Amino acid sequence: PTKVLLDEPLPTRAEMGEILDRVHSFVPDLPAPTGPARTAALDALVGLHAFTGKQVTAMALTKTGADPELLWEHKRKAIEATDGLKVWRGKERLEDLQGLDNVIAFLRQLMAAEAFGAIVFIDEGEKAFAGGMAEHVGDGGVSKDQVATVLTYIQDTRSLGVLLAGLAGTGKTQLAKALAAASGKPLIMFDLGGLKGAGGGIVGQASAAIRNALKVITATAEGRVLFLMTANKTVEFSPELNRRFPDQFFCDLPDRKGRRSIWDVYIKRSKLTKAQAAIPEGFDDGWTGAEIERVCERAAMFSTTVTKAAEFLVPSCVSAKDAIADLRRMASGRFLDARRPGIYRPESAAPVAAATRTIEVEA
Repeated sequence: PTKVLLDEPLPTRAEMGEILDRVHSFVPDLPAPTGPARTAALDALVGLHAFTGKQVTAMALTKTGADPELLWEHKRKAIEATDGLKVWRGKERLEDLQGLDNVIAFLRQLMAAEAFGAIVFIDEGEKAFAGGMAEHVGDGGVSKDQVATVLTYIQDTRSLGVLLAGLAGTGKTQLAKALAAASGKPLIMFDLGGLKGAGGGIVGQASAAIRNALKVITATAEGRVLFLMTANKTVEFSPELNRRFPDQFFCDLPDRKGRRSIWDVYIKRSKLTKAQAAIPEGFDDGWTGAEIERVCERAAMFSTTVTKAAEFLVPSCVSAKDAIADLRRMASGRFLDARRPGIYRPESAAPVAAATRTIEVEA
């Protein structure tokens, strides 16, 4: 027998507005929201199927109308019912990210221009796309079809593509989360690896799964998608990826000024005393923001100073010194500097040599 696949288009904002009004009309003396409240409610509803939108609105009704926060929570769950998609829930702040001034300024301009309706985050893109770019993968063509579908989607929809390359622990993932919180737009974590196994890893079924995920993304973003991809291990990408992600920033180790600002954020967050937070000159040379955060958390946990807590830290500027030098060399002249305006040059980078610390262990 012939199988027919019915593809129901997701409701537009106007159509979802009609659903919102209809559900409110079922409750006596409960007018549908207007103005900013209506905008907030529709922001939370677009991207859902019509039936789901009715259910979600009904469950989110309060004495004053549909609660946008409840709508968002139901929407997140609905999106996460789609293979390969997760929605980040967090309250990171752009103000807490230090040493990334140039890329933050660029992203703020995208926010001001209302250039995107949702952020699709692809972590460690060099791994996510690697299989589909190789000659022989051994998965029956699933990876190739998957990558081709995503790249074609980005091109055909003229989606924005921003690439954050560079060292692990420099705030790339945190930046994506903070951007979502600042813009009020959902951050959709796009798991290409998870989608590969959809439908038992069969090309046709995996292809249908990724197209369904992209349909949900399109409706949620109302056609204005910002793809934000990170890369930790390399700064060399295929021409196809470079074309889809033309806004490329290199995230290097924070300089002295950036580290001081990062310390201030995490010292305050960890509620360290002035004595606990005393930092000798040059003590933190080459540290990443993630390493500063970890030392502050350990100092608070152990009720000790940051210098004592750091005795159990091997910073990446020591453990990955050669890899850092290679990344810097390859990124030179090819990326925008995430810290300051202009093209990235390694000669303006923070040093990779860290202060030597002696760990004393009692017998």
